[in-house]
Amino acid sequence: YLLKPNGTMLVFSQGRPVGEIKPDSINPAITAATNFFVTNDGFGGGSIFIVEMLSERIIQVDKLTGKVIQQIKVRADGDIRLNQLGSIFVDTSGSRAILYFVNGDQIIRAELPSPPRPFRDESATPMPTTQVAP
Repeated sequence: YLLKPNGTMLVFSQGRPVGEIKPDSINPAITAATNFFVTNDGFGGGSIFIVEMLSERIIQVDKLTGKVIQQIKVRADGDIRLNQLGSIFVDTSGSRAILYFVNGDQIIRAELPSPPRPFRDESATPMPTTQVAP
């Protein structure tokens, strides 16, 4: 794998390009990706974790489809800032994946959060409510 600054991953096999994984649109757009880690689910799938120091975030992308699974950031009012993000490692050997990443002179260990639930489709037809008569 070879990472481009916009988050696109070029996929190589035996030194030859065989594909490209381009993350879905995300807000803000990926402009300065600096590092990544690829996981394998044992069935050909898995995730790519892209580090973007400029936006102080880690972006989890499905490695087969490029679908953005989640952005991982710290709370704006928290004690930690991710403004010196460097290397990343993801341990998937346990029941929950564990992230290890370098932020300046710190090594931070965190459990991979569950992806957020998708927004409800506003165009969907509302379900009628049933009222019970007294």
